[in-house]
Amino acid sequence: MKILNTAVSVLLAFSLCSVRLPVQAAERPTDQCGDHAVWSFDGRGKLTVSGSGDLWDFGSSMTGTDPGNQLVREVPWGYLCTDIRQVCFEGDITGIGRNAFEGMLSLETVQLPATLKTIGEGAFFCCNALSDIALPDGLTEIASYALSRTALTDITLPDSVRTLGVRALSDNASLTAIRLNDGLLEIGDCCFSSCPVLTDIKVPDSVERIGSMLMEDDIAWYRQQQNKEFAMLGDSFLYRCFTPDSEIVIPEGVRHIDGCCFSVVDIIYDENIRTEFIYEYARSDIRSVTLPDSLTELPAYLFSGCAALQSVHFGAGVRTIPPNICSGCRKLESVTLPDGLLTISAEAFSGCRSLYQLRIPDTVQSIGADAFRGTAWLESADELLICGDGVLVQYAGDRNILTLPEGVRTVCTHAFLLSKVVSLTLPDSFRTADPDAFESSYLTEIILNDGLTEIPAGTFRQTLHLSELRIPESVTEISPDCIQSFMHFTVTGTAGSAAERFAEQAGLQFTDENRPAGPDRTLRPEKDCWSFRNSTDVFGTQMLISDEDNALLDTASLAPGAQWDGACFGMCATVILAKSGVFSPRQIDSRAKSLHDLAPTFAVKSMINCFHCLQQTEAFRNYLSLDYVPQTVFRMIRTAQQIPKGAPPFMICFNIEQKNRHAIVGYGIEHGSWNYMNRSWSERILTYDPNAAGGSDEVCVYYDPEEFAVCIPQYGFFWDSTVSEASVYLKICNDTDVLNCLPYPFAERFQSAMLPGDVNGDGSLNAGDVTLLLDALLCKSVLPDDAAARADITGDGRLTAADLAVLKQSLL
Repeated sequence: MKILNTAVSVLLAFSLCSVRLPVQAAERPTDQCGDHAVWSFDGRGKLTVSGSGDLWDFGSSMTGTDPGNQLVREVPWGYLCTDIRQVCFEGDITGIGRNAFEGMLSLETVQLPATLKTIGEGAFFCCNALSDIALPDGLTEIASYALSRTALTDITLPDSVRTLGVRALSDNASLTAIRLNDGLLEIGDCCFSSCPVLTDIKVPDSVERIGSMLMEDDIAWYRQQQNKEFAMLGDSFLYRCFTPDSEIVIPEGVRHIDGCCFSVVDIIYDENIRTEFIYEYARSDIRSVTLPDSLTELPAYLFSGCAALQSVHFGAGVRTIPPNICSGCRKLESVTLPDGLLTISAEAFSGCRSLYQLRIPDTVQSIGADAFRGTAWLESADELLICGDGVLVQYAGDRNILTLPEGVRTVCTHAFLLSKVVSLTLPDSFRTADPDAFESSYLTEIILNDGLTEIPAGTFRQTLHLSELRIPESVTEISPDCIQSFMHFTVTGTAGSAAERFAEQAGLQFTDENRPAGPDRTLRPEKDCWSFRNSTDVFGTQMLISDEDNALLDTASLAPGAQWDGACFGMCATVILAKSGVFSPRQIDSRAKSLHDLAPTFAVKSMINCFHCLQQTEAFRNYLSLDYVPQTVFRMIRTAQQIPKGAPPFMICFNIEQKNRHAIVGYGIEHGSWNYMNRSWSERILTYDPNAAGGSDEVCVYYDPEEFAVCIPQYGFFWDSTVSEASVYLKICNDTDVLNCLPYPFAERFQSAMLPGDVNGDGSLNAGDVTLLLDALLCKSVLPDDAAARADITGDGRLTAADLAVLKQSLL
């Protein structure tokens, strides 16, 4: 609890208000003080403002800036701060701007116009001599600090006033009475604080919003209330609870309660500075509090300092439990929440270690972040804690793939923070999520439900491992702040939908879910892969690499060693790139139809070693390096499932006996029954292993689609939840930009006399060749003889649809 020393406040006020020096202006200040207002000074102490409308806002006399720290107009009469004793208004002035008369040290009297509606922030702040000001009927607002630190002794608000700002009437040392009007709606924080002789004040029942610490350091008022059980400000505002009972029942009829209501108030005299000050601290004796049905709004932190509190009963009128209302109440055992409650705010009951049982009303629609963190109730909850009107507070299970049950409408912040869910499916009932609801170290896939209409800010802000997000067509509003700016994943949805617009704005890749499936990219190892093995029999024991390829690696600051240590990464990368159409085997040898036809010439082995150095030391090592093993297995399964629909094969990198790393290519899924490494498996990914020409069952990747256990029998690789992830390395990649991170100049390295299918003669196979051949077949154009010879891929002496089919297949 804060200790506020009145003497320090007085000294601070003196330092702020009494050291203002006259401004020596180079030119006479303008007489303009509003768009339609001017001012004049008679030289005898009277300042007159004439015109209509609002006066301008001005910068602070102390800083020359407004609260937003932006330069604004200087007060034109600022140089007269010690000369002005009276201010009069003529005409139809409706508003006095910010800081207009701040620090006018000699100002005693102000005659406000009958047309005035607002007194701006700090308008008469620190006018220490101001003792006479009559507020006109029609005035609606007195802003923050507007009449703070004056010489006023009493003040009456007209019936028209609706708003009093923060500290609007504070720090008035002579103020004894404040008469508030019926019709007043809002009172800001500390509005009447530091008025040491104030005793006459009553808050009307019309007030709807009341700030905290209204009477802070008002010594005379506190002394007047000391013998009362309940210190009231008016009939419905409970400011302090002075009853000595440890079991407190707040009276019915109370509609407002101050945030420090349950504190001890001591008035202490300090002999050193010869003044009194107020010392407040939380009561340690309160065991239970019953709040009345009439109390509808509660302040944050209301009970957070009550160390002995065991029971709280909230009245039937409460609709929102504010933030931290009981945070840190370690002895709190019983909480009664009313039917009709809608919201439980962030950290409301955090740290209530003794709270074992809690009934959440069915009407609750929203529960804030960490509202029950550290409670015994949360720690003992079932794996799915769903309460209120379909509010998922926490998932504490151990499933990797989870489908939320029907009825869940909202997911709270941090609901999956400590879970290992990798794939999450939301039910049709789901409608919204709180910011950071899906924050998790594992969550990689979220399947949103059809019927969802909005994705608010922060929804996926901490879901950093998303690889793909399908956004249903029913979603019409997507906040640009629903993700972090650095997140990269693929958005899938309907062309022209909000999903596509969002992807474009966020710089994310978009895939139309209604596009036709692409070609089947499943490998045929006997045709699409290298026919030779990754071995010293083929590559020798020395690193074989051409001067041209060595120069290419130099641009990436890579220097391959003299000793050859394998080429598995390079062989796998080139297989995937060839299957993805990045290059055609015919660019290496015009007679080759696939990699299988290529012999391990020096140029071929150099190319493979070049890719090996890049992948092993640079691109692949850094790709998706934050993924955990279950996430990688999940991505591996999803990628393999997409290959028949057009996705390319992918490289799998893993460690062997937790030492060396090896690379293989995954290209499809099979179902069956196998037994390896003391476990039964029903799913496996087919692989091409450059170490084992011809392949075998033992080089396949076996996996459990729910637990994400995985093994590669040939290499003794195994992982499940019992194995430390720190001892296992498993990564995948099918991103051609990553696998070909330093684009290889195939045409420069391999020169062929004629490249079958290269119709346009540019040295490569591409869409332009397809277009030219198709036009020739449709008789739209005639190919020159040399182009026609290259277009005759089948070698039968004529151009047919068979040549077009082979050309398309080569591109794929």
